[in-house]
Amino acid sequence: MRQLQREFAQSNAAEIVIVYQKEPHARQLAFQSIAQPETFEQRCELARRMQEEYELPMTILVDTMEDQSRALFSDLPSPAFVIDPNGIVRAKFPWADAETIRPAVEEIDKR
Repeated sequence: MRQLQREFAQSNAAEIVIVYQKEPHARQLAFQSIAQPETFEQRCELARRMQEEYELPMTILVDTMEDQSRALFSDLPSPAFVIDPNGIVRAKFPWADAETIRPAVEEIDKR
């Protein structure tokens, strides 16, 4: 995702924004040490930690503890949406994978 952000930031074709929601893998597998945040402040701290550890240059928005964005957009653990400059959803993906998202962003970049 970092590479995708760098590529399209130069052309202003796309801005990648992460919406940090409920931690889908808390206390599982590689996330054994990560507890599910109980407060909004804890959720914000976990989002900051993720941004720092993974060196993510993009904006991270933090969902409410009621998971309002998850209710609106998807109940998948890491969905991705490509939204054009007019606010129209042009593509929806069940997983935020840069190579899967790239063609939809390139299509917007052509316009």
